[in-house]
Amino acid sequence: MWQDWLSQRRRKSPVAAAQQNPERPRSGNRQPLTLRLHAETAQTAGRLQTMSTDVDWSRQPSIYKLYPTVARLALTEQIDCDFPDTLEVVQRLSPHAALAAPAAWNLETLSRLCYYAYGPTAQQALPGATLTLRAAPSAGALYPAELYLALRGAAGARNGVYHYAPGEHALELLRPADWIAWLADAAAELPAVAEADAVFAISSLWWRTAWKYGPRAYRYCLQDCGHLAGNVILVAAALGYTATVVYNFVDEPVNRLVGLSSAQEAVQILVAIRADRAYRPPPRGAPDQPAPLALESLPPMQPDAAVDAILPAAGATALREPAAVQALRRCPAALVTETEHRQLQSPDQAPLLRPTVPVSLCQSLLGRRSSHQFKPAPLPGDALSAIIQALDVAYATDSAQGALELVMIVIRVEGVPEGAYRYDAASRGLILERAGNLSEWAMHLSLDQAFCAAAGAVIFFAADLGNLVQQCGDRIYRNLHLEAGLRAEAAYLVAHALGVGCTGIGAFYDLETVRFFNLPETTAIIYELAIGTPA
Repeated sequence: MWQDWLSQRRRKSPVAAAQQNPERPRSGNRQPLTLRLHAETAQTAGRLQTMSTDVDWSRQPSIYKLYPTVARLALTEQIDCDFPDTLEVVQRLSPHAALAAPAAWNLETLSRLCYYAYGPTAQQALPGATLTLRAAPSAGALYPAELYLALRGAAGARNGVYHYAPGEHALELLRPADWIAWLADAAAELPAVAEADAVFAISSLWWRTAWKYGPRAYRYCLQDCGHLAGNVILVAAALGYTATVVYNFVDEPVNRLVGLSSAQEAVQILVAIRADRAYRPPPRGAPDQPAPLALESLPPMQPDAAVDAILPAAGATALREPAAVQALRRCPAALVTETEHRQLQSPDQAPLLRPTVPVSLCQSLLGRRSSHQFKPAPLPGDALSAIIQALDVAYATDSAQGALELVMIVIRVEGVPEGAYRYDAASRGLILERAGNLSEWAMHLSLDQAFCAAAGAVIFFAADLGNLVQQCGDRIYRNLHLEAGLRAEAAYLVAHALGVGCTGIGAFYDLETVRFFNLPETTAIIYELAIGTPA
């Protein structure tokens, strides 16, 4: 019984228990490659003890990619800040929500889209260095994601495929002409792509994170891409546009279009944006096969053993034909648990909690920072409710939603008894699984990071990863990590608007967390958020 296991754990320190019960990855040649990498990179007390803490900072790659030989289109330097309230925009993500009048589709609007999604927003002084922070969070501020976009019909910008250079706040033209029909073919003729005015392609440059974090960096790279995709759809909604997240597409044509070698960098997710709500038939037929791009990019890539370890799993997620794309879109979401109403603490429903002074989305994008210190003061219960609603918000996508579930440890939240909970999306309530002060567990499961014990709550994303990958294929592994980052981004920004501290955590004791919440053994923890009163 799980209660017996938990009582045994309480009779010894969490660290000692972890050392006596090591978490071993499954073995076997038939195990899907993504599940194998996930198991091999699971955090355990034993692995942490043998892991070197020395970081060779001389090996750190630049966080900026540039194409020095291509034409560069400078974007608007003066960025105004007149977006709607953050909480209003998050609610607007619903595919059925009413949209504001769309902004003019022109170069100034493109500037806002790119800057608020991924532009540099602050500089932080460190011993011997200055750290540049961006609108989207990133594990270790390493920023492995790159932003590309295919444009059509934007005043002041010729049709083409571009790379966004954040350091210069400029678009670098990689290919002229309208290539959106080509992307629609890769997306198995998804109407949202075929009718789009822009398609954002978000890639991951593996080396930029793997040099520091090793093969587990694969998870962080995907989550970072999800955070960036979340910003793109939120900024698009603030501009009155329709945005659709596209998880499933044939990979090779997309990578070829933007000139990427998947052994170094590969597109992970697309966001199709329709600026004009008036229907117009999309152009028929894709352009001819794109010629190979022989463009120099800086800095040059370097070999890395950690990247080599990532590539088999990353390659296994690739889809190779439209039929595979369509089949994956039909694959149902498998839930981790069934609803059992033991004790229900219903969070407030709609609308989301409004701050006394409304905070615009651009203020949240510019001001959002990860909090690594919390005051041991209780969070308002409606703040937790608003953050949970942001994590559960519906948005337009080509993929089934609902495979990610939320479990959490509530430590100090007004009106919510401390304990371990599961969020039931059907009733939009919290189901109590275990009562009591679990702050020590919140800290321990989060790799013994002390600030988590002072949090108001720690929230874990869980998924039935074993069954989902077996049923739907390796691509679902990639999609779940992307979706976790996207949903976490909405929560990050809502937390900022409410004055709540928030930080994403990609490293935790994987299997111990599954066992603590009494989840099936096929379950995996995908991501973690800690929220609390900022110090």
